[in-house]
Amino acid sequence: MKRKIQFNTKKQRLMGIYLSIGGALFGLFLYQVAFTTELNYMSFVYPFLAGISHFFADKNGADKRLTIDNGEFYLHGLIAALRYRRPLLWRPHVRVTSLTKSGYYRIRVYKGDVSEEDWRLLVSECT
Repeated sequence: MKRKIQFNTKKQRLMGIYLSIGGALFGLFLYQVAFTTELNYMSFVYPFLAGISHFFADKNGADKRLTIDNGEFYLHGLIAALRYRRPLLWRPHVRVTSLTKSGYYRIRVYKGDVSEEDWRLLVSECT
């Protein structure tokens, strides 16, 4: 039975927006401290407009194409290898890699990105 693993893409997109808005505002703050110039209000509105447009335009994380069929995992239709990783400075994740003729596809799956049942399934199949 072929089943597609669903990702929580809204959470990922919101995190990207928070990081981009925070980075832009921090950059504006550093610019103002370094050059002691006055910035108009539009300089502070642009990061929010860019973040909102980024939220609606981001289709990269919308479809990860990770499926399972008879106990085998497929990423973009190619057989994938799963590896559980516990980095020192970041959250634990499952790295999914599928090889092509000229390279590979690779994604990181964090616990909050998928349902609890799918997370347990991914971790149990890791090498």
